[in-house]
Amino acid sequence: MAIAKKIRKIKIKRRRDEIAQNGREALAAYRAGELKSYTAEEAIAELRSMMIE
Repeated sequence: MAIAKKIRKIKIKRRRDEIAQNGREALAAYRAGELKSYTAEEAIAELRSMMIE
């Protein structure tokens, strides 16, 4: 059972690292002017329109 816990912890750490990397890339893109900021309502509306298309 210990090996299964170890593998699970490794998978969780890798996923956290991936999420952190995505965040760093998004922040860099935002700072470079490649992304615009949205209100929550604007973001939801855009996501809904993307789902319809």
